[in-house]
Amino acid sequence: MPMMRSTGSFVWGPLSRGQAPDPPLRGDSSAAVRLRELVGKLAHSPAKALLIRGEPGTEKEEVVRALHAASDRRDRPLVLVHCAHVGEEALEQLFVPAPPGAPPGPMDLAEGGTLFLEEIATTPGAARSKVLTFLEAQREGGDAAADVRLVASTSAAQRDVGADALLRHLSVLSLHVPALRDRASDIPALVRAFVERFARELCKDVGGVAAATLDRLSQLPWPGNDRELRNAVERAVLLAEGPELGDADFGAVLGAGAERRSLDLPPEGLDWTLLERRLLIQALQRTGGNQTRAGTLLGMNRDQVRYRVAKFGLDLTRLDDLA
Repeated sequence: MPMMRSTGSFVWGPLSRGQAPDPPLRGDSSAAVRLRELVGKLAHSPAKALLIRGEPGTEKEEVVRALHAASDRRDRPLVLVHCAHVGEEALEQLFVPAPPGAPPGPMDLAEGGTLFLEEIATTPGAARSKVLTFLEAQREGGDAAADVRLVASTSAAQRDVGADALLRHLSVLSLHVPALRDRASDIPALVRAFVERFARELCKDVGGVAAATLDRLSQLPWPGNDRELRNAVERAVLLAEGPELGDADFGAVLGAGAERRSLDLPPEGLDWTLLERRLLIQALQRTGGNQTRAGTLLGMNRDQVRYRVAKFGLDLTRLDDLA
């Protein structure tokens, strides 16, 4: 695995140096096939700026990885900057070369490779001018241009792209990642791929999913798109007790299974803080203190779990003593 580096609020690293990532949008739907064809074409385009559009939870990052891996820049780093997670000052410094003796910044690391700005629409005003200046230099060429391909992503709807100067500037060359509901026929292939992945990562003897369960999963709307489906499969594999996943393993999303419990509010009410603490402890105990996996069980990300661990002052080295 490539080493990730961090300075301040940035997190970056060469993510696909010499690696072939999983293809984006597994399946044989016309939408998935068309997207893979476009990725292949755009990977070899001389254009140095590209916008990836798609609803939250679609495989935008996977598309960027595939673009980079298929391009002539594949032997150079793919550098990620999560625009929604960094401060305005840090974003303003993004395109400023690091001074002599200082650790290299994202632009230095991306030299000859690809710089991926995730959720670029969240970039504040002052930093936007820096991005626009960089884009103009790339378009005009000359000494001011950097040997970097800038790929940005946004969850903004198409109707909002034209109203945003930065997105409009980037959308000259863009690619749309379709929502999962628009390629429901791909869901069985996605589920199988996720089961194989998480069975390997979690060292679980899970080899597949019952056909009837696959059919039911394919009928769901999945408003959270690929990410929601991936989380559901990860949770099912994590809790699985048999070699084949069935409806009971997906009870949380299918509303099925013998272990389904009522969530009716008790007549006497409840102590929400106590309930939150107990559920957090149960998830941590069940996952051996792994905060990422505990978050999967609770429908949270790792940062949300870490916040609650600190909030309740939990000692993760003494899980068995927590109650």
